[in-house]
This record gives sequence, C-alpha cells and structure tokens, in this order.
Amino acid sequence: SAAVKRCFAPFARYAAGIVLALLLAACAQQPMRDAGPRPARDTIQSYSLDGRVSVKRGNESRQAALNWQHNKDRDQIELSGPLGQRAAQLTRDATGATLVTASRETVKADDWSSLGERVLGVALPLDGMARWVTADVPNGSGERDAAGRPQKALVDGWQVAYLAYESAAADALPTLIEMHRDDIQVRLKIDLWEIVQSKPR
Repeated sequence: SAAVKRCFAPFARYAAGIVLALLLAACAQQPMRDAGPRPARDTIQSYSLDGRVSVKRGNESRQAALNWQHNKDRDQIELSGPLGQRAAQLTRDATGATLVTASRETVKADDWSSLGERVLGVALPLDGMARWVTADVPNGSGERDAAGRPQKALVDGWQVAYLAYESAAADALPTLIEMHRDDIQVRLKIDLWEIVQSKPR
C-alpha cells in the first residue's frame, strides 16, 4: 500500500541493494586466518557468516554490518549500524518472509522476492544469493581462476565478481564479493565463516 511504502521509504533506499542482492564499505583486504579444509561448495547445507555490506544505488550509498544464518528451511539476516544498533531483520521460512525494522514495524510476504516487490518495488534474489555467497554458481556461468574457483559469473541477471578468497585453496570460501545489476552495486566483505553442516559426497 502507499502508506506502507511511505513508512519504509527511508529504509527502502538503504536496503534496496542490501536485501536485493541482498548484500561494504570499500576497505583494505586482510587475509582471513587459515580455516583449514572446507567442504565442497555444493555440499554446504547450513552456515553462518559475519561481515560488512555496502550498497550504492545511483548517487546514494549505505553501509551496515551483517550477520546471516542460513539453512535449507530458514534464513535470518541481521543488519546493524556502525555502533551496533540493529537496523533491520529479515527472516525466511516455510511460513513466508518477514522484514522487521528497528522501530519494530513489520512487513510480511509469501517469499523474499514478493517481499522485495511489495516494499522496494524490486524482486530480491536472496534465494539464489544464499548459494552465491559460497561461490556455488552454475558451471559455464562465467570465468574461473587457476584453482577452478569462480571469478566472475552471470546469475539471474546479476554480474557477480569474487574478488578475494580466504586462502589459496581450491575449496576456500569467498571473502569479498561484488554484485552489479542496473544501477545497483553491492559489495560484501565476509570477516568470518562458520560451516554448520554439509552433506557427504
């Protein structure tokens, strides 16, 4: 409704890219501490990550800290400001998708794409992005490096670039991702990965 859009207009400008491509301020990259062997990307079933996200859309840019907890049945994304205050929470489960702002206002939809269209006027690619952040993208979708890891991919209309990994290992997870579509640019800097569950191969 018009009232809902007016209510969420400031947040929409802030979140359009974050929750679209979801999901950092350009900053110097420091290699992550060696995490040891990682499971194959396509076997990862659930994970948690902490990082920072920056979104630029047109002449506007916003930044936030990010915590994302993912499994096949549920996603929860917490966005917070520079002083740690919560800016928004997004959840996805079998009942649908929910956005809760810092002022506790709530918007619900059947799924994340519908939520984005209802609040922001743009479909969110978060269902696919849950896989993109692990660099699990279809073969043939773009370029790979000498270790066989994705460097660039075109997925669902988004240009995804993997600018850094946590180590030189073939199974290393991304630590810096950049996504583009139309006038939206999203940079995600991942500071900490935790793989909760993976299936055996």
